[in-house]
Amino acid sequence: MGLVTVQKDGQITIPLEIQQKLNLKEGGKVGFVEENGEYKIVSPTKLAILEGRKALSGLAEAYGWETVEDVVKTCRQFRKERSKNANNA
Repeated sequence: MGLVTVQKDGQITIPLEIQQKLNLKEGGKVGFVEENGEYKIVSPTKLAILEGRKALSGLAEAYGWETVEDVVKTCRQFRKERSKNANNA
């Protein structure tokens, strides 16, 4: 893919090929992810997914979730309880 030069203020120019693959436009955003001591440039969507996974780590075991349906069922129960509590307030 090639090298880029870091400017005095920390800016870099992302090569056009990568801009196109990430569908970057002027003013667009990218994320940086560290994996095994290496950094990767990722799209904001990918970054959000990775951060979400990290934030939810361990919840499946704690709640006994084994399938997506288990998660959906828990969400529905939570919404039902929240609605019930809101109506009683």
